Amino acid sequence: MGEFLLFPNGDLPICAMRTTFAVALLVVFALGGIGFWAHIPPLPIEGTADSLVVDKKERTLHIYQEGEATVTYPVALSINPTGPKRFKGDGRVPEGQYHIDFHVPEEDAFAYKALYLSYPNPDDRRYARRQGRSPGGAIEIHGLHWSMAWMGRMHTAFDYTLGCVAVTNGQMDQLYEQVPDGTPIRIIP
Repeated sequence: MGEFLLFPNGDLPICAMRTTFAVALLVVFALGGIGFWAHIPPLPIEGTADSLVVDKKERTLHIYQEGEATVTYPVALSINPTGPKRFKGDGRVPEGQYHIDFHVPEEDAFAYKALYLSYPNPDDRRYARRQGRSPGGAIEIHGLHWSMAWMGRMHTAFDYTLGCVAVTNGQMDQLYEQVPDGTPIRIIP
């Protein structure tokens, strides 16, 4: 069936061999480049963060120092990223004003380290109570679970958390060191 691609002696034409080689080379470089891009170290953070802003639409986490955004990380969000978290199990990231409650060390975290958010706040509790439901909880900014760590920055290609904000493990190391407990975090739609 494929004889029309072959010369009578069964060899591939030179142009077909060159094209195949060029395509194979591009694939190798592309995959190598993606692998390199996926594991580039995060931008350094100088000093301590004053506040954080998660922009759900842009899928970014901005680190503010002295009122200016100094570093921005791409993030992955929850499986249901549109709209504010209202109830346990809704698969959404909260929206509003919160703060970092405490740091979760690697040995106690489901993923690689975490910053635990103050969700639910009093407004979130009231709303859920009026609906006769639980607001849920355990919302974090966290690194990658060991089974996903190989992905590096490629993890942001899809939304997969259950209400958290995910960053790479290198980014989580920086956040863990330079975002103190009590730091305000605003999550915008």
